[in-house]
Amino acid sequence: MISLSSLYYKIGNFELKIPELIFEKGKIYKIKGENGSGKTTLLRLICGLYRQNSGRIEIFGASNQDENWLYRAGIYLDESFLIDYLTPLEFLHFKGLFYKIKPVVIDKFSNEINESISYKLFSNDKLIRELSQGNKKKVGIYSSFMHDPEILIFDEPFEGLDEKGRTLLIKLLSEKICDRIGIITVHHEVDLKGSIKEGEIVELGMKNGLLNYS
Repeated sequence: MISLSSLYYKIGNFELKIPELIFEKGKIYKIKGENGSGKTTLLRLICGLYRQNSGRIEIFGASNQDENWLYRAGIYLDESFLIDYLTPLEFLHFKGLFYKIKPVVIDKFSNEINESISYKLFSNDKLIRELSQGNKKKVGIYSSFMHDPEILIFDEPFEGLDEKGRTLLIKLLSEKICDRIGIITVHHEVDLKGSIKEGEIVELGMKNGLLNYS
């Protein structure tokens, strides 16, 4: 569980205020809002990349500043989460060292992803920096599923993905969410209801740093 209480963050003229919010297992929280509404700021606060002015963020009952929870999370917010001088397959194996995943498991995962999108994404053919923007995002997002995390946090994951890429992401989310927490942001509407049970989706709206159930 992720809980936010009396959360307040200010930078310049922008303020984010969330009196109370709980993210529960078994649900995908889809946060929709315009650019500048505070969606990314909220994710960065949860991940501990920004520090709130006041309030508390707890993950699995401990402060989000206790980094042990990161081993139980799959997170991709932007390209800074990649190592662009590695190939996609090298990047998977690097992450495998962090999560103590056997090379044979990594190779099986990479082959399954490649087959699903009919494209050899996870290979040593190119460096990550040489990939298209869409394929960079695929590497970051899909690799976040490899260690079977309990929490998934993605910032606008569907933007820039082709049809096969979007289909696979929805499939992965639908398969994993039954006993996990998913938090995603979207700028444009993304319909998840055909693939994910309606009771598992919680839609939230964000505007001017304020979060509301929509």
